[in-house]
Amino acid sequence: MQELKNPQEKCFSLASALRKLYANETCFDRRKLCLLPGHKCFVLSVDVWILEYGGNLLDAAALAIKSALFSARIPKIEINQDDEGRIDLDVSDDPYDMIRLPVDNIPLYVTLFRIGNGFLADANQPEAACSVARLSVGICANSRISAICAEGGGSFDPETITDMIHTAEQLGPSLHDELMTQLEKEEKLLLSRGLLSASENDLFD
Repeated sequence: MQELKNPQEKCFSLASALRKLYANETCFDRRKLCLLPGHKCFVLSVDVWILEYGGNLLDAAALAIKSALFSARIPKIEINQDDEGRIDLDVSDDPYDMIRLPVDNIPLYVTLFRIGNGFLADANQPEAACSVARLSVGICANSRISAICAEGGGSFDPETITDMIHTAEQLGPSLHDELMTQLEKEEKLLLSRGLLSASENDLFD
């Protein structure tokens, strides 16, 4: 692990790539954030804090975001409107009366690092340092591509790009499955230790 060089530039690049990843409306059902169409809605923001750099930062950030959204809850709110059109928001008093966000189709990045005439996935910091260019492919759980970003001073020939995208399409679903398996396993562990309410867990299944 080491400190990130040019952190402001890297953070700008990271934020830009993540915005591109989630720009596709099919990735997240934004209707879940709507309270009153055209008037009221929840605003969802995600902050990514980079503590150390060990390579493959973009993929790690996408994994962290999906994990955070999996555990996120928004309160259930009842909308009341009087005869004069005034809107009143009534938040439930029940702390477990919450709504789970739909994360199944939220994409992840699979980054392929070009090294010489080949490429590899999930590069560590020394491997990433040897790469002349990288291609990050945003993949949904159903293998649908949501974004493609290229970075680095090197170039790609058309055949290599095709191979990289095909590899990302193969790796993406298994990455989603493994992440969701681990998140669900952790949730069950919290439930067994009494750190998560059974009523809350049952409410969102």
